[in-house]
Amino acid sequence: MKKQLLALALSIITTFSAVPIMSANALDPPIKGDVNADWTVNMADLVCMQHYLLGTGELDWVYGIYSADVDNDGKIDIFDYIELRRLVDEWCGLSKNNVEITCTFTRCAVSMVDPMQYFKFDSEAVITSVSELKRYLSPLSVIATTGECIHYEVVSKEVYNDYLERYTDEFFAQNVLLVKFLQGVEEYTFVSAQYDTSGENTCFEIQYYDSSDPNVMYFNPLPPYIAEVAMSKDLWADGDVIWTEVDTPADEIKSRFTRCDKSIPDGVKYGKQDFDSEAVITSVSELKNYFNPYYVMLTTGECVTVEVASQEVIDDYLVRYDEDFFRDNVLLLNYLRDTNSYKFESIQYNDSTLLIEYYDSTPYGLTWHDPLPPYIAEVSIPKKLWADGDVIWKEVEKPSEN
Repeated sequence: MKKQLLALALSIITTFSAVPIMSANALDPPIKGDVNADWTVNMADLVCMQHYLLGTGELDWVYGIYSADVDNDGKIDIFDYIELRRLVDEWCGLSKNNVEITCTFTRCAVSMVDPMQYFKFDSEAVITSVSELKRYLSPLSVIATTGECIHYEVVSKEVYNDYLERYTDEFFAQNVLLVKFLQGVEEYTFVSAQYDTSGENTCFEIQYYDSSDPNVMYFNPLPPYIAEVAMSKDLWADGDVIWTEVDTPADEIKSRFTRCDKSIPDGVKYGKQDFDSEAVITSVSELKNYFNPYYVMLTTGECVTVEVASQEVIDDYLVRYDEDFFRDNVLLLNYLRDTNSYKFESIQYNDSTLLIEYYDSTPYGLTWHDPLPPYIAEVSIPKKLWADGDVIWKEVEKPSEN
């Protein structure tokens, strides 16, 4: 009997010893943000998430998928990445030197003196240290066909020192710097800086354009620019960089007339107080204020509400002119008397004053008996063209049909 009990005890011990011993962590629930499943949240998780979103990496099908859905909305997208950055900041504290993506153009010389002395051969570079930055900005010598040695500076001494102050060892510990040497023009503007994953290889494409004023002529050459894109290492995929100069967007002034009511009946109920019939609108809130109804006290003592436009027309305005529109444009409005139709004659600057000329384009001999809803004249103008001066609305005579 004792032998049987001993054999049973040994059997039980042998059976349990065959079960693998699991760590205490393995029994814990997954940690939100621990994308690479190493039981901590740090920069490595950001890199893992980045590769997953770019299609260059995979996640653990249970633990990783759960941990990567940081905002708990049932999907993994850029919003989870943003929230993960916040978690990493809480867990290990990101330095103030860490950046997302910033784009800058720096003139190679502060003064316009002798700009022809600045030149760069290998114009594009990915800079990862102060020593590489110094090498990029170092002067170079060129042997001309005549045998003469020509000395070229890349940037002035003042600009060189400014670069070394902005991009330090602390900066390069968490970021990379993409640079490109550009020809000397008045001004450049960035369009976008983003990854393109449509091809076989991941590449980072940077688009920019020459935003110089076409009406300004320079007789002396301008110092070149260096285009800079500073980018945090956790966003950097270490792939190809493509710099693309795109066409300058067409700046356009648009104009139209809008009837205050799309239906003709009851046109008499619409009006606008004379003192604010003209307005320069720079935001959605200002546009809403422009359309607020007002009250008029009649001689009989009765208080009458006067609408500026029908609700249908107001809603149409708010759809056409939203926050995205006002980010790059201003809207000029003028409330006009009721007539059959209007047309614009010209819109042009005279010094800093914008002159808008229009006329009543109603065909000769056309009459109507019922009052028509008034018109609102609209001119939208890009902020780049807006001089922020006086606006003169002028009704001119209708051009002769002869």
